[in-house]
Amino acid sequence: MNRLDFCKLMEQAKIASGIPASEISFSMKMLMPTLRRFEKGEHNFSLVKVMEYLQVLHAQLVIYNEKSTVVVTEYNQLIEWLVSARKNVYTQRKLAEAVGISYVMLARIESNKSSLSIDVYLKIIEVLGYSVNIKLL
Repeated sequence: MNRLDFCKLMEQAKIASGIPASEISFSMKMLMPTLRRFEKGEHNFSLVKVMEYLQVLHAQLVIYNEKSTVVVTEYNQLIEWLVSARKNVYTQRKLAEAVGISYVMLARIESNKSSLSIDVYLKIIEVLGYSVNIKLL
């Protein structure tokens, strides 16, 4: 999945929620033009913002593969899942190499010193053999 496909999932969740863009904009303290660019995936945005967006929509991020399904509602849960899923398969160095980022960057993400971007997140999901979906609460 790429960023634009993920943004389509966000759009579907927004439509299903019935929450108007003006309310989302106000709740996220984001100007409408910025919200539109975010929703269209024009930039490599932070997963912190994604989780905030999903909370406004009363939605959850679902990470799954054939063996397990994890439902995430907060950014910290997402990072905890990442560390747990990685430890079962990769060292930090090996995952960072497979994803195409530095080991230091992955270590900073896992220790919550840097935020995870959507592009890196989607690559990690792919490398670990998971898929992602969004569902309303």
